[in-house]
Amino acid sequence: MPPAAATTPWDLTPAIDLLKTLSLSATKEPSWVPILDESTDKAHDKQPSLGNFDKIFDFIEQNKVRRDLNKYHKSSLQQSFENAAPLEGEKVTQDKAVRWRDEDIGTDLEDRREPSPDTIPALREEVAAIRREKRAAKKAKKKAEKEATVAYVNEGKEAVVQLESGPDTITDLESDAESERLRHSPDRKAVIQSILNPTPDPAQGGPSPSVSLSKASAVSILKRDWPVADPFHYKLNQKIAARKFEIESIDGLNSKDRKLALIKNLQNDFPHEQKLLLNPGISDPKFSALNTSSAGVHIFIDISNIMIGFHDCLKLARELPITDRVRRVPMSFHNFSLILERGRPTAKRVLVGSDKYPAIDEAKTLGYETNIMDRVHKSKELTPRQKRFQNGNATSGASSGSETDRRATPAKWVEQGVDELLHMKMLESLVDASKPSTIILATGDAAEAEFSAGFMKMVERALEKGWMVELVSFKLNTSSLYKRRDFRTRWGEMFEWIQLDGYVESLLGFPDSAAVS
Repeated sequence: MPPAAATTPWDLTPAIDLLKTLSLSATKEPSWVPILDESTDKAHDKQPSLGNFDKIFDFIEQNKVRRDLNKYHKSSLQQSFENAAPLEGEKVTQDKAVRWRDEDIGTDLEDRREPSPDTIPALREEVAAIRREKRAAKKAKKKAEKEATVAYVNEGKEAVVQLESGPDTITDLESDAESERLRHSPDRKAVIQSILNPTPDPAQGGPSPSVSLSKASAVSILKRDWPVADPFHYKLNQKIAARKFEIESIDGLNSKDRKLALIKNLQNDFPHEQKLLLNPGISDPKFSALNTSSAGVHIFIDISNIMIGFHDCLKLARELPITDRVRRVPMSFHNFSLILERGRPTAKRVLVGSDKYPAIDEAKTLGYETNIMDRVHKSKELTPRQKRFQNGNATSGASSGSETDRRATPAKWVEQGVDELLHMKMLESLVDASKPSTIILATGDAAEAEFSAGFMKMVERALEKGWMVELVSFKLNTSSLYKRRDFRTRWGEMFEWIQLDGYVESLLGFPDSAAVS
């Protein structure tokens, strides 16, 4: 009986080969050595043991290196596409790039092959064809949306026309003809007002209802169909304007206390007239009206110039720009007359202006002759002095009345004859008075008037006749001609300039209920 065949041991060669392929380098199979001491324990820590997955991690790291190499090859291929010249009519974009499927799913493709140089032109042509198809589809979509929007807008317009015109219908041709007629109408302002302010039909009992268009249709309406803006139609909110540009009192005094404070200030500023200012009746307006004498002072007031300076000074005191428009501030004319008269008897009181203020009525009760001239709409002809400065020639010399150069300012509502009337009143005092006295001129104007030589010439005539002249005005509205050194040196103490800026708060004429802000 033959001997039994020996049992063939298991062949583990494939498994061993698999382990060898998983490793980065060939390593010698370690032999298990029993742990005898610390030295052998430390040496054993360096050898693979049960639960050691270092080889698997090494395999994953190797696979990562392979993916990095694949990405490098793909970036090189993409760079070659970008460097290639684009096709005619193709738009090159920097933000678009080819995305690979393995980048999306995070794995490597086994069937991916790098294209050969011979296939690159064909691939580029294929990509360009796809882009052209997408652009054509996008343009067609936009065109369809635009046509749909225009059709929707036209339907809305037709609905509006039908509602406004009633049962009658208007064709597109008639509508276009009417639009062209309105556009070329000579009275465009009336047409604009009719659009912005449609007049309701009394028979219908109110305005016609309107059709609400969507946002897309409102944007698509052509600019020529938009309503024309009328800057003269929309008014500024008066409440907001009054609250923002209204000047109020800041001293916290009522009218009586403000007057007493003014008299005290005048006593300190004019000590030589302190005796007159101590009169107990000086604060009573009736006393001022009766305080007259043929040898008294002659007062002439250009109220227009004074009111302009009054408001400008209030703006500066409240740190407002001079160009800001403010509501008219009431002025206490009795307090103003105290500054002018200071308790002295008066022989003549004249006030001239072109606007009516409440202060004008108060001046009448104090015995002032008031002359309010109407404004006229005209273009003022430039004076000879204005013409010289406009031409850049400031040389002195009189201008003949036969000049052909009659340049004028644009036509507007202006004063006429106001300064000239005041000049005439001053000359009457110079002629009619038995002996020279004092002229108190309340204005800062010194320019030549339209039909007169101006206030400066009148002041010089009075000084030459031996009269004393007091100029009372606000600093900002006073002509520099009165400040010239040669003029002040020549006349010395005969001419005195009294500035009103220090008394501006005392001139406020607010009622007692509104005096405290």
